[in-house]
Amino acid sequence: MLYLCLHIRLDSEVVLLHEQRRQDISRRATKFNTKGYRVIAIASREIPENEINGVDRFDGLDANMALEGLLTFLDPPKDDAKARIERLQKLGVSVKLLTEDNLAVALKVCRDLELVTENDEANIEARWHRRVPPSSKDLQGVLKARSGPKRKSH
Repeated sequence: MLYLCLHIRLDSEVVLLHEQRRQDISRRATKFNTKGYRVIAIASREIPENEINGVDRFDGLDANMALEGLLTFLDPPKDDAKARIERLQKLGVSVKLLTEDNLAVALKVCRDLELVTENDEANIEARWHRRVPPSSKDLQGVLKARSGPKRKSH
């Protein structure tokens, strides 16, 4: 979203989003990610009536946007997750984390749950940046648990 924005709202004024400020905002988002926060950039754009081509035509409407700010939220593992994982590992289950989060958030969760070592992190980061998919060997014995909001609230 950040790279779709040409402007930024500062107080009540919309000004040009210079590259240095864009990089600063990107670094701030990355810093939140490394602490386990998910970050959502919020942007807006006024659309003149003559640009609206019908209800189902949205091509190009995401251009020339103004960054309004960043939303952050934390969704930590359940309090007993680490103990449950340790129990599974004692039973011989190989526990893997499958996620669609960005890498920094995923690694933070894995560190908190003691699923990775520093050496593991370096290997994961290298594979991530090369976009190497997991091999079938990587996925053997994977325990995949899905937890939606209903399960987490218990």
